[in-house]
Amino acid sequence: MRMSVLLFITIFCVFICDAQFKMQRVANLQAVQERAMVLYHDPDYVKDPQAFTGRLKRGYPYRTNFTATTLHPWANNVTFSLVLSHKRTGNDPIMAVRVCDALSHSWMAEFIWTYFHTKTCPYPPRTYSAVNLELPPKNYPFPVPKGDIQIFAYFSLTESKHILVKYSLKIHV
Repeated sequence: MRMSVLLFITIFCVFICDAQFKMQRVANLQAVQERAMVLYHDPDYVKDPQAFTGRLKRGYPYRTNFTATTLHPWANNVTFSLVLSHKRTGNDPIMAVRVCDALSHSWMAEFIWTYFHTKTCPYPPRTYSAVNLELPPKNYPFPVPKGDIQIFAYFSLTESKHILVKYSLKIHV
């Protein structure tokens, strides 16, 4: 009895949330990426970060490219944080995960393999590039609100919260 009530409440809350904020699952989205930028980087940890959003030619979807050279190995000493900023909901931290722990989530492991071509941790110091990045990824498990969304992605030291690199990207859904 308690389980069926809990299931009903969960389904009802998801329905209300989807209706109220016009959220969609990523598989149903038509998202347009804009203005990828590097907002900050610490030259002691990251060298030459670049971000670019463009398309191959007219009629093709916009894709984003990120490139950066790490100067130290990254393991669970570095945390990846994702924050969505939306007019209606404000700044919503979506997740914060240590970079090696990210491989334990199937959707993140697939994303890392697809765009960064690595499955091992720690990540050695080298140049990492993500070319023709599709954001949000099709296997992204969270609902995404309609409208203009500013995405902030941070890499920071786990212990001190010192920001190593901060990226920004606007998505119109």
